[in-house]
Amino acid sequence: MSRLHGCFSNLIRITCSFMNCHHALDDVNGSVTLQKSKRCTKGCSIASASKLYYIRRAALALIVAVATILAVLVVPAKPASAAQVMWSYGGYGYFTANGNGIGNAVENMHIAPTLTKDSNGTHVQYEIYFNYAFKEKLNPQPRQRIPARVTFYVDLPKQLITDTIRVKRDRRNVYEKKWNDWTSQNDKGIPETMKNWDKYWGWSRTISRWHYAYGSNDFNGQWEDTVGNGNFGCGYNTDPSSKFKNYSLCEIKKWHDNGDFGIMLRSFESANSTTCYRWVITADVPDGTDIRYMPIIAGYQSTNAESHERDYATYGPYDHDGDGIPDNVEWDNSTDPTKPGGLHFEESEDSQPRQASSVRAYTDDGHWHENDGDYFDNKGSFVPDYGSDGKRGKLYNHIPKNLTYSIDGNAYFDNNKGSNAQVTFDDPNSPKPEPLQQGHAWIDKSTGKVYFNPADSHKNHTVYIPIKVTYPNPSNYNCNHPQPFSETVVAKFKVWPMSHFYKPVYPDYDKKQVQAGKSITSVPKNEGITKGDFPKGTRFELGKSNKYSKPVLSWSKMTNANTGEVTFTPSKPQDPNNYDTPVIAHYPDGSSSTDNGQVYAHVKVTPLTVGNNDLGFSIAEGAGMHDFGSNYSDRITYGSYHTDHYTNLDKDKQIDKNRLLIPDAWSSNNKSPITFRAICHEENKDNYTLLKWDEAKNRSVGEVNGLKFTAFHQWKIATEDEENKCRNNKNCNLNDFKYSYLTKDEYNTNTMARSRAIITGTPRKSGKYECRVFAFNNADSLKGFDDIIVNDNGGSVVYKKMLFANYGTKGETKNSKGKDWNDQTLKFSVKASYAHRNNPSYVPLKVKAGEYHASLTNGYKNVTDVPTSKKGANNATHQDDIEEGALPDGTWFEFDENQYKKDNSGWYKKDKDHPYGMSFYDNGQDNKPSDGGKTGKNHGTGDGSHYGVMSFKPLKWQKPGVYKIPVIVHYPDGSKSTDKDAGNGDGISKPNPVYAQVTVDPMEGDDIKLRVLRSDSPDAPDISDTDGQFGSGSGLTIMSGMSLMHRPFIDAWSTKDVWNSGNKTEKKIGLEVLCENDDRDFVSKLAGMKASNPITWSHIDTYSEREKCKNGSNCNAQHKLYSYNAKDNPNNPFDAAQRTTATLDGIPEKTGDYQCVAWALKPEAKKSFDGMSNHHGAKYDLLNEVYGDQYTRGKDYEFKTFMIHVVKPFSLPKTGGCGWNASLCVVSAMLCSLVAAWFVMDQTKRGHELLGRWRLV
Repeated sequence: MSRLHGCFSNLIRITCSFMNCHHALDDVNGSVTLQKSKRCTKGCSIASASKLYYIRRAALALIVAVATILAVLVVPAKPASAAQVMWSYGGYGYFTANGNGIGNAVENMHIAPTLTKDSNGTHVQYEIYFNYAFKEKLNPQPRQRIPARVTFYVDLPKQLITDTIRVKRDRRNVYEKKWNDWTSQNDKGIPETMKNWDKYWGWSRTISRWHYAYGSNDFNGQWEDTVGNGNFGCGYNTDPSSKFKNYSLCEIKKWHDNGDFGIMLRSFESANSTTCYRWVITADVPDGTDIRYMPIIAGYQSTNAESHERDYATYGPYDHDGDGIPDNVEWDNSTDPTKPGGLHFEESEDSQPRQASSVRAYTDDGHWHENDGDYFDNKGSFVPDYGSDGKRGKLYNHIPKNLTYSIDGNAYFDNNKGSNAQVTFDDPNSPKPEPLQQGHAWIDKSTGKVYFNPADSHKNHTVYIPIKVTYPNPSNYNCNHPQPFSETVVAKFKVWPMSHFYKPVYPDYDKKQVQAGKSITSVPKNEGITKGDFPKGTRFELGKSNKYSKPVLSWSKMTNANTGEVTFTPSKPQDPNNYDTPVIAHYPDGSSSTDNGQVYAHVKVTPLTVGNNDLGFSIAEGAGMHDFGSNYSDRITYGSYHTDHYTNLDKDKQIDKNRLLIPDAWSSNNKSPITFRAICHEENKDNYTLLKWDEAKNRSVGEVNGLKFTAFHQWKIATEDEENKCRNNKNCNLNDFKYSYLTKDEYNTNTMARSRAIITGTPRKSGKYECRVFAFNNADSLKGFDDIIVNDNGGSVVYKKMLFANYGTKGETKNSKGKDWNDQTLKFSVKASYAHRNNPSYVPLKVKAGEYHASLTNGYKNVTDVPTSKKGANNATHQDDIEEGALPDGTWFEFDENQYKKDNSGWYKKDKDHPYGMSFYDNGQDNKPSDGGKTGKNHGTGDGSHYGVMSFKPLKWQKPGVYKIPVIVHYPDGSKSTDKDAGNGDGISKPNPVYAQVTVDPMEGDDIKLRVLRSDSPDAPDISDTDGQFGSGSGLTIMSGMSLMHRPFIDAWSTKDVWNSGNKTEKKIGLEVLCENDDRDFVSKLAGMKASNPITWSHIDTYSEREKCKNGSNCNAQHKLYSYNAKDNPNNPFDAAQRTTATLDGIPEKTGDYQCVAWALKPEAKKSFDGMSNHHGAKYDLLNEVYGDQYTRGKDYEFKTFMIHVVKPFSLPKTGGCGWNASLCVVSAMLCSLVAAWFVMDQTKRGHELLGRWRLV
């Protein structure tokens, strides 16, 4: 069927050809090749010949067609149905129809693509050879050659710019002399363009060259008849007989379908089988064009009756290994086209923590080696290329640009995928972080470059970072690989510790020289692999790297851990020599210089120069011999003693334990021990004496007026081991140790030797004294001094006096002062005590009972002035030593309880804090020390004129009179006004009391108040009448023969009048009650009732008791008065100065209505009242009636009237029970209940008030 199809096709073509379509005649073989016209009817329809013309042409066409059919039947043609295809490993492919043999295509076709760039743009050139085997002369001649009549085809890439395409055609036949050189086939040697490429021949206008644009019908038809499944196409199927069954035209078809071709060139040639044809096609392409991805096809086709030969070569992006990188690209990149992938990442060999580094991808260098004689069998191999160092070459610039990179899982340590290196990968879709954080990595997804900033934990490991490399989709380059290829490769970062990169080196000995006792610093420089400064955060310390290292010098110190600065401070006793101290550098990543051995800082110690004036000496002051500023209580507090203090010592008083004299001597460079001597005497007297400490017997020798050496202490120089042992022993108190030994912080500064002593005692007599105290640190000088002193014997003081006056004034002794010896002068004076020199005195005060005035008011003032010292006060004698004026600062005061008892033994009532209940040191005026010491709480300058003020607060019932409050005055030296020699006595053995004197006047004015209440309850109602109106009050109703449930309460008081003037006896208030019945009979007891239990309230005697009652705490206030202020409320009985209360008690015996009067009477009025006869009865103002104006109501007496109603008791009728009449029983019960309720109401407060209201109504 295929043969018939071909015959009919040829017939149709011949027919159309004779109708002025396409016609071509093969002169050599006598066969006719008809070139395809897809729309011959169109060409036929436009003919304009006559009818006879058409008949002749049709007849001729029929004859030719029949001849063609017969020819076909005789030599049948095999149309292409399957192709043989072969691709080399450089992007070069070959294909032919089945039966032709792929080797023919390889021998006969050749394409050489070239791309160039210049200032004018990008240009391509394709050098194409037809009948390539005959390019050079071979012997014997190649077996394969092209047929005599062929059609050349070239399918150009679409990137070629049409207007720039130029085709230069040449031919050469090396077997014929006249054609031995290349000869141009172009008209006039000018390359054709696409404008003049098409060529028409002869009278029939037959075309021998054509060009078709991609997508046109002509292009598509010719494509199918050359490459595709057309009549003469090679076919997309694979020839089963081909040895290259893995290849097909699938890729070329895809390139076609994708529109990768642009123009098809076609040329019908009258070829010579031994002639080589060369086309050189040039064109411009857009900048950036990659010729390797531009497919091109060149070949020829011969379809005469004897042969259907079709051989084609192609160049394009074929990809053997399916990694998406075409072979021609890999060829140029020197990568292996037979194996997919093959990408590697370099290993960073110098990564360090906290410093970002990067690695990039590379490929192994190599080339494709074609084995001789095996090319046509597609054999060959990729051969690695090595450098001169024998290492495989690495290519960094041949990495395909269209790969994508991504992180493929967790980073891991040392090729152990099971570990997790804890690397954080930053987003590759975002720009690279600047700076990259520690422990973070970032990959450039387009270039594959990996950046990594190792964390400290990564040191000493190789960190593997898996990277997935995804290659381009290979489906356009190899139909056998439809999916993109990917591979996981590893970027390696060998992370060295920082110690690998940095090396501290200290200056050598000659550059660091220091004298013993002085300091020098040394700073290292970095001489490691990484130049420049040490990394930020590097810390240095002194320490050994291993057990073989030299020990740390105790006198070396790391003074700047950031820079490594070491300070050497060799002690003064240090031997001159070269010394090393070990140093460790700790880097921020946790590594240290110990990784590389021991680092040493070097120093050279030079000898110590001992100068003059080494011996320092002072007489300090303090509580002991411990250093000034130490935490010990017995320490030096002042570098020199206070002359003002020691010129005012108190006689018979031990020198203050905190102000001891402490001779303190020290030597800067001399190690000799220091010893003390002192020569003292009283000024203007030759009583010289020697004071010293006998070191052999450990005791004091000699004293002056009670003062002597009481202690001596000599320091030793601690060895380094001794000091270190203490410093490293938690049970060793370094401060205690330093009290026995001089340590490096002392002898390295200014103390190579030290001795101290204590001079103290108790002065026995007054006077002025002078001492010359010596310190020796030279044994010969000391011996010479002692040898002179020893000459004084039998009480002689000649040599002592001589040494006191003249030692060190001339000769060698004078010159050696400050080196072998030194001295200080000590002067002290003894004076009398403060108590002896002061006579405290208070200015007497005058106050009024119950009133308080801070300043003078109407002649009264309750606050004394500050006491002062005054000669003659307190009846004192021998006042020559008295210093008048303010008392010493720090003086304090207290009441003299013992003297108070002596003065008031008869009626003394103990109130230690406030004698007499009215004397006070308010607001801390007693200045009593809070710490229990001798000095008052406030003892600053001028405080002696601020304290000691006494306040007097007499209660309003205070008896008028003159009072003396004894006071003890305490002075800051510990003496007090009760001392035997106090200035407030005879100054020798008999002190007089110190008094604060106050005169108390009574309150002014008289008053008396009275009230009659229903009961003694605080809220009981008043039952008395309105003044002058009997019966106007609520009164009292009671039953005869029955006791009262609540006894009426009679209350009288006075807030002003307490004392009778003159005799100062208390004015107690008397109470009386008189009543008379309707018959005007006077009854004093009201038929069995009377005022009973009169109580006169007592006074709170002391201020402290008054405060307790006032505050409601621990107060027994029953029947006691405690409101002391004269200005209190006169209507409040609790504010009274005098108060008497009584109750009306008893069982009334006689019924009736009684008018009663309750009387409150002061003593004089009470006396007159008692003298009156009983017949006066219960009148309103009995005293006024009898005595007239002699007594004043409200001042001398007061009275209140009230009514008492005595009723008979009630009882129920004796009816024998309720049975006789139920109604009467009910009425009787109701009446009885009503009477009982009335009675109960009358006996209660509220009920009584209610009944009173009814009664008024």
